[in-house]
Amino acid sequence: MYIVRSEGMVTPGRRAEYTAWLDRLFEFLQGQPGLQAVTVTNSAGYPGKFTGITRWDTKSAFLTMIGSAGWAQFLEHNPTEGLIAPTRPVDAWEAIQFQRGPANLGTLISAEVALDPRPGVTRAFEQRCRTLLDLAQQHGRGVVVTTLLRFLGGGGRYLVGYGFITAEDAQATFEHPEIARFRSENPLSAFTTQPVSIDVADVVKTAVLAPVR
Repeated sequence: MYIVRSEGMVTPGRRAEYTAWLDRLFEFLQGQPGLQAVTVTNSAGYPGKFTGITRWDTKSAFLTMIGSAGWAQFLEHNPTEGLIAPTRPVDAWEAIQFQRGPANLGTLISAEVALDPRPGVTRAFEQRCRTLLDLAQQHGRGVVVTTLLRFLGGGGRYLVGYGFITAEDAQATFEHPEIARFRSENPLSAFTTQPVSIDVADVVKTAVLAPVR
């Protein structure tokens, strides 16, 4: 599984235009070979920030799409200049753990972590995340997606994601005694001395186009 993330700030006053652009993008992406799913979120803390996440069978499938004449034609007829400004380079991730249920996705919470380069940290962190994600699946409320992603560019970067039906489900999940206790006993500060980037976002649009592979 190959996951691509893009992020940008929509120009003030042009949100409706961007939403219409997304409709055209989703229409174009329907039936693209190797594309499993696409999701676009809007940050709760930064109202102008939108994040796009696409999930592919392979890196080759993604590169084939962005190198195609069809994609070039779509961008020519649907330019983004002046509509949305990128806030980070497009980045790519591999899935270490990924589980998705059938319910509708409404809220997405992610934590981006850069691990300290100390012996044993990587293995311990991955095990910590696997256990926590399993606890969320067992005891959480309204859990739709749990993910552990590793940045393909190295550097010990990880992205831990939780998807819920509602924001209230997210709160109830993290307040569950078993989950709260595990997080307290296994803090992220044990694995990194760098700031952890947390993002809470509403799902604007999503489409599951193929089974997880």
